[in-house]
Amino acid sequence: MTVPANPERQIRRSGAVVWLSLTFFLILLIATAPLIVSFAASSIASVSGCEVAMEVSSPCVVMGSEVSHGLTTLIFMGYFAFYSLPFGGFLLAGWTIIACIVVLIRWLRRRRAAV
Repeated sequence: MTVPANPERQIRRSGAVVWLSLTFFLILLIATAPLIVSFAASSIASVSGCEVAMEVSSPCVVMGSEVSHGLTTLIFMGYFAFYSLPFGGFLLAGWTIIACIVVLIRWLRRRRAAV
């Protein structure tokens, strides 16, 4: 078993990777959240045998409660993807720039330390 030469440097490096990974997944979640909600509501409607349309919804009873209005609302939440996907793309472009800067700084520090 080997021990890293500089444990402090190892901790900083993993911290940057953790923060970049966390922000990447949060950006993906923000961008795709309306689609996830819409597909989940559509799946619930199809599993329970309900028909949810853009017009007047037919009654849909799930576990003794009428949920057609709620399912219709959740399915139409997918239209927020018209805003969230471009916003997520903008955030992802900014994240990519920051990730490139972090990688460049780490590369320059390693190069300077090697000389």
